Amino acid sequence: AVSASGQLLLRDDLPMLRLIDPERQQTTAMPAELDLERLFTIAAEDICKSHNDPPERPKLPPSQLWALTEVLGSADAPSGDKFNRAAEVLAMPQSTRVKRPLTALRRQREAGALSVRECALRIVEMVEELRLTAVSLPTAQTPITPDDLGVVCYMVVEPA
Repeated sequence: AVSASGQLLLRDDLPMLRLIDPERQQTTAMPAELDLERLFTIAAEDICKSHNDPPERPKLPPSQLWALTEVLGSADAPSGDKFNRAAEVLAMPQSTRVKRPLTALRRQREAGALSVRECALRIVEMVEELRLTAVSLPTAQTPITPDDLGVVCYMVVEPA
């Protein structure tokens, strides 16, 4: 939804749907000075920008970043499919049941109790024990332009 001044007001579906069906509210005539084409252009540009922006990469907690960079990504780390799978799993944010063991493992490593290899093996064991699977990163959608927008409904014009 766009205000008469061109300010974006709503992007969420539910509030917009509530505006489309204002129930028993009194209706008024649309002001003649309201430039619907300009407002549509603003809304269409925002829709296209929101749709076309690349998906955000998830922010990983410090324990996972450590496991990926300092352990599994280390030159001293073992290699192989199971280590690659563990890295793929940790590339997406995980719950506390993963973060806590990783934090404990990091503390042990920093205390000198474990080598990079031992940490990597424990990470793989944890991933297998918890039966974690990798989740794909969101992919970019097919870009759209304002010409691709086919249906726009002007149902409510809120007074200023």
